[in-house]
Amino acid sequence: MLKEYGFAAGLLHGILTGMDDQRTLEFAVAAAAIKHTIPGDVCDTSLDEIEALLASGGAGRVVR
Repeated sequence: MLKEYGFAAGLLHGILTGMDDQRTLEFAVAAAAIKHTIPGDVCDTSLDEIEALLASGGAGRVVR
């Protein structure tokens, strides 16, 4: 259940920073994917890590 918080945080970030709907959704999914690689409740990641995952062209490889 806690993994969804990465998605929600990414979704809120996209909305609050004025991203378009598609980019907001992609950002939220990337944030959730990265959260799945981090143990515990806190999504300790940076915008750069999320942007790097988005720039990977959908390869789905999280580099931490």
